[in-house]
Amino acid sequence: MVREIPVYEPFSMDGETYETVLSPLENSKQIQLVFPFQTTFWTRFKIIGTNGPLEDIEAGPGARVPIGVSRIFNVNEFGPSIFVEVFKRNPRTYIDTLKVKTRSVQGYSIHFLTQN
Repeated sequence: MVREIPVYEPFSMDGETYETVLSPLENSKQIQLVFPFQTTFWTRFKIIGTNGPLEDIEAGPGARVPIGVSRIFNVNEFGPSIFVEVFKRNPRTYIDTLKVKTRSVQGYSIHFLTQN
């Protein structure tokens, strides 16, 4: 399932509520994704670009580096949308695919904050 995520509006995923907020980057042609550092269960966020997977970010118990924060990407690494596949508890337990419009976060770091 692919779900479009609005900026600054809460959404639920696997029993947890998240909200996205933006903070500016120095370059308007860059994008960065920041995920929760701590989660109840091990979680992997797989960032997908135009040519396939770009980076895996982990959080929670047993997470490996990088934890929470992605590298800064050039906007050209994405098409009209950024896709993030989410896995929880183990690498084979797929939860959801999040979709964010590239133009709505271009020049920003997008933070996925938990509300629980």
